[in-house]
Amino acid sequence: MSYLNDLKTLQAIKSQESERLVELTTISDGYTVLSSSNNKTLLFDDSSSGYITLPDYSEDSIPVGFTLDVVQIGSGKAVFEPSGSSTIKSLNSAVETSGEGAMVNVIKISTNGWLISGDIQ
Repeated sequence: MSYLNDLKTLQAIKSQESERLVELTTISDGYTVLSSSNNKTLLFDDSSSGYITLPDYSEDSIPVGFTLDVVQIGSGKAVFEPSGSSTIKSLNSAVETSGEGAMVNVIKISTNGWLISGDIQ
């Protein structure tokens, strides 16, 4: 019986570990955030600066509390832009990644409001 309990414990641990893996998606200029990107990490890979659009609620009913990370892996910076009536809040109104390796957290804080923080300028 102890072996069976140990096996169940190992299966539960293995299941928890697989749930912690981050889904990575490579993007480039012209990407619009989608509700399907929740809790994912987007890898911005472009040789020149490009835009990541944060949509308003009428374009995609992304819920408050939605979150994703964006990592700049190419030499081009990711520039965040609002769409429609959406707004972006950030420290010092910064909206672009600060360089290769920069990581930015994006959070939906209200119906049409977004917060970005991290390696931005």
